[in-house]
Amino acid sequence: MIDLENRQFTIPEIRFLESQMSQEKLGSLLGLSQYQIWAREAGKQPWLMHEISQISKLSGIPLDRIKI
Repeated sequence: MIDLENRQFTIPEIRFLESQMSQEKLGSLLGLSQYQIWAREAGKQPWLMHEISQISKLSGIPLDRIKI
């Protein structure tokens, strides 16, 4: 059985949970391009703390449960 109370979520999983949000839509909410979201999700560029904080606020998932 999966422990959902302590489960960590990746950004793509969070996008999926948020009505299957596209990279483009997340980028527009964060002030980034679709390419920048892709590069961060692919590990080519690092996520910045303020971006992760914004994603936490948008999704309601606590910072310590977001896996980057």
